[in-house]
Amino acid sequence: MAGDPQKARRILAEAEKEAQTLLSPQALAKAHASAGDLDGAFRIVFQDPTAVFVPYILGHPALGQFRRDPRYREFLRVVKLDPYY
Repeated sequence: MAGDPQKARRILAEAEKEAQTLLSPQALAKAHASAGDLDGAFRIVFQDPTAVFVPYILGHPALGQFRRDPRYREFLRVVKLDPYY
């Protein structure tokens, strides 16, 4: 999937429809971010920020580009961690 972002996004869209109850929000966000779809990753975490396992988002190496996005600060503010990061 890493070599074909469009294919990865299509597969993610299909999987997301079928698996929203089976996959954690952070797993879906990671999948979107890994496919280069930061909009999708942020859509997932902002849908229900309280359902996201925040330490996973804060430290997972695959989410580096997610953390560099300006929307990440907003996510931290929403989960009441902005003063710390």
